[in-house]
Amino acid sequence: MKAFYPKEIYNWLLYNQNDLDLIFLLGYFNYIGIEISKNLSQAFDIFIKASDQDHTLSQFYVELYYEFKKNEKQAFEFFEKVDNKN
Repeated sequence: MKAFYPKEIYNWLLYNQNDLDLIFLLGYFNYIGIEISKNLSQAFDIFIKASDQDHTLSQFYVELYYEFKKNEKQAFEFFEKVDNKN
């Protein structure tokens, strides 16, 4: 069985963005800094992309980002938008 390394997984995720879970996972790699430098801004953009398509975990991380940035108004507006969809 072949071992997979984080760089291979990251590159595979980068070129396979046809599933919401894969989009989220790429954002998570950026959020944590797996195989690349931690990039919260890039992670946020990726999470937004998935959350716009109703990916629940991505929506959670978007809310975390807004709270981290101390933008309670945006966090509340985003939460309200998500809540109104459901």
